[in-house]
Amino acid sequence: MVKQFTHKVDLGVEVAGAITKNLELSKGQLQTLLGGNYQFRKNVSFDFGIVVGKYDASPRAGLQLGISVDW
Repeated sequence: MVKQFTHKVDLGVEVAGAITKNLELSKGQLQTLLGGNYQFRKNVSFDFGIVVGKYDASPRAGLQLGISVDW
């Protein structure tokens, strides 16, 4: 889900999960990503996100930063 707050700022949330047939393998995962982007030029944006997860195959916590360029 993404919500546009201004013409330059978008914020969103994503939930992803996976499960295996054999639960004893500890390969299931559940994670949430909260993030967005800030458009500082017509074709360039700064992107950011915080990811948190549960279970062994998911990241406990992380930060994602980047720049997107539309050619």
